[in-house]
Amino acid sequence: MTVATLLDGVLEATTSDPIAFNQVKDTTFLAVVTGTGAVTGTVVIEGSHDGETYITLDTLAMDGTTTDNDFGTTVGQMWPYMRADCTAITGTGAAITVTIAY
Repeated sequence: MTVATLLDGVLEATTSDPIAFNQVKDTTFLAVVTGTGAVTGTVVIEGSHDGETYITLDTLAMDGTTTDNDFGTTVGQMWPYMRADCTAITGTGAAITVTIAY
């Protein structure tokens, strides 16, 4: 198994570089938001056939005090390209990290 970081402590809405696959892979995604006090974040996991046009595969929502996390999976799906899109983040010093295991 390989674990790769898609987003590493991002402080604002941003999209990761895609991970490219050449075969069907079961994957899991983990998003974690950390900060001080109330923190929230939303990350959209996206897939693409061509690396240019992406669709939503899953939405991970986090809402907690100091830290929170959410996860998602894709099982037996062929997405040659996958990426994470942090669409929202709030809270004092809030930062989001997203990893993928495959």
